[in-house]
Amino acid sequence: MRTAERAYSDADEQRYLFSRCMVPYQHLLATLRGQRLSILDAGSGAGAGAALLAQAGARVFAVDFSPEDVALTARTSPLVCAAVADVGHLPYRNDSFDVAMSCHVLEHLVDPQQYLHELRRVLRPRGQLWLITPNRLFSSPTGPPRNPFHVKEYFFDEFTALVQQVFPEAKFAGVAHQKDGTVAQAEAKRGALHNFDPLNLRRLVPGRAKQWVRALAGATYPSELRAVSVSDFDVTSHAPEACVDLMAIVHDEADR
Repeated sequence: MRTAERAYSDADEQRYLFSRCMVPYQHLLATLRGQRLSILDAGSGAGAGAALLAQAGARVFAVDFSPEDVALTARTSPLVCAAVADVGHLPYRNDSFDVAMSCHVLEHLVDPQQYLHELRRVLRPRGQLWLITPNRLFSSPTGPPRNPFHVKEYFFDEFTALVQQVFPEAKFAGVAHQKDGTVAQAEAKRGALHNFDPLNLRRLVPGRAKQWVRALAGATYPSELRAVSVSDFDVTSHAPEACVDLMAIVHDEADR
């Protein structure tokens, strides 16, 4: 079942989120330099990021709680070893992976520290971790998460404190998107619109009705959405607390 929480490359309305989620995978890809590393994609969703890494020659293992998305990954990306699993109890031995990728997973978890310990357990010594989560400053600055699928969202200080309990050597960065442009403006208006629905009742409203309300609020995506791509975003270590997504990166150079 497709939900607004999953970003699919063939859905124009989700192009912004899909491109944003692919940014860390593209940056990880640039660091591989032809190395045939063993990579875990924890909470892999529809598997587009895992497929990208596998096509570059990495040995990619993708896990997700959704049987539908795991089946989609297995069907469309035969190079990826996909499995249904609870990311809080990963079905792998200690020291199994050179790299662990976790993109937009942390905010869904009741016990995020258990998850981080699991990632540490399955990573090999001197392995890499790429951990990405939305910045609460933009997604839900006040009150509970606007997204009904999110358990907890993090401000930068909360994120760094949580991660450093398990990965004290982590460095922090962020994913920044275009500061101007109609796509970003529509995103901001959607956020403002969600402030009027603190109980997330919109999930009960038919899709056509939601589109009508968004159109009245100027929160619909413009036609240029089809042109949004990974190149509209960047990973930066400058002022990560002001980025739309927060990133913790443990490099392979770190002394683990």
